[in-house]
Amino acid sequence: MSAAGKKPLGWSALVDEINRTHLHTVAAVHVTYAGGFWKSKYIFSSGAAEMDCDFVAVGTDTTNLKALPRGGLVPPQDAVGYGRTNYAPAAALVALSVAPDSGHVKVEHVVTTLSAGRLICREIVEGQSQGAVAMAMGNVLSESCPLGEQGPGNGRWNLDQYLFTRLTDVPIQELITLPPPTENDRHSARGIGEAVMCPIAPALLNALAMATGHRFRQTPVTPEKIREVLR
Repeated sequence: MSAAGKKPLGWSALVDEINRTHLHTVAAVHVTYAGGFWKSKYIFSSGAAEMDCDFVAVGTDTTNLKALPRGGLVPPQDAVGYGRTNYAPAAALVALSVAPDSGHVKVEHVVTTLSAGRLICREIVEGQSQGAVAMAMGNVLSESCPLGEQGPGNGRWNLDQYLFTRLTDVPIQELITLPPPTENDRHSARGIGEAVMCPIAPALLNALAMATGHRFRQTPVTPEKIREVLR
């Protein structure tokens, strides 16, 4: 931080002052996109600010967060016709365990909440959700396609190198489907496609961060990478 005529303040000095004065250091936000972001005005200690999100909570740590007061939600304008944004919203919770000696990750349980409106064929929706969990697990934990001559493009790769999720890796799963939001929408149905896969990867990475104390920012998170941070 710098200002004209003043000595610059380094990052460590700012952090020390933030901690000394017990200012908020952690924030959690939720955003909704439908051809544009929903907006609202939030009241911070420094004043009001409009943000492209529909929920903001702040606190001194991840276990001590308090929602900020907000104004009315402002929906995006002219969002009709964005077909992709008509897909069903989904959220996920993931429980996993990590073996410190081997770095092996076992996904123990997954809970997915899905707002798909009227379910025309529940079995298909459940199957899509279960497949999405397996697909996201492979993406986060094992699947790698390096570029160049050493990658699968050389035509010599097989399943000994491209490691995807197997049936024995798939955890217990629970799918919670929400009813249509209003009486007027009681007959509506929303497409799910890969939407049920979207929250699984970040939920896995959050669980890994809690289990190891390290935030992984590149996938796949292999056992070798986990052992390295646990040494």
